[in-house]
Amino acid sequence: MNIQMQVCGLIILLLILYFYKRQDTVGLYTEALFRRALYTCMGCLVLDILSVILIVNQDRFPGLLVRAECKMYLVSLVGTGYAALVYACADVFSLTKMNGFVKRMGFAVAAVGVVIFLLPIHIYCEGRNVYTYGSACNVIKLSEPL
Repeated sequence: MNIQMQVCGLIILLLILYFYKRQDTVGLYTEALFRRALYTCMGCLVLDILSVILIVNQDRFPGLLVRAECKMYLVSLVGTGYAALVYACADVFSLTKMNGFVKRMGFAVAAVGVVIFLLPIHIYCEGRNVYTYGSACNVIKLSEPL
C-alpha cells in the first residue's frame, strides 16, 4: 500500500509531540491552540492511512463503511485547516475578536462537514492508484479561499 508518506508524517508529528511534552509550558492560550492543531493533524493522518487501507481491502468491508470513513477523512481535512487557521490567527486578533472569529468559522466548518456527509463519493483503486472523487470531494475545493 502507498501509505509510506503518511506514516512518515505521523512519525514526525509524534516526535514533535514528544519534544513538546518534555518542555515546561507557561499555559498560554496559543499553546492550547497548538496542541489542538497538532492532535487534529495527527487524527487526519490516521484517518488518511485508514482510508487507504479500507479502500485497498474494500472487498472485505461493507461499502457503506468504506465510504463513511473516506468522508470522515475529508471532514478531518477541513477540521485540520480550521485548527491551523485558528492557531495562525491567534496573535493577529484580540481575544474578543478571536472568539467571534472562531465561532463563525466553526459554524462554517460544521456546515461543510454536513454537506460532505450528504453528498456522494466515489472510490478509485487500480494498482497503487487509490483516491476518492465526486461531489463530496469537490466541496473541499469550493470551501477554499480564493
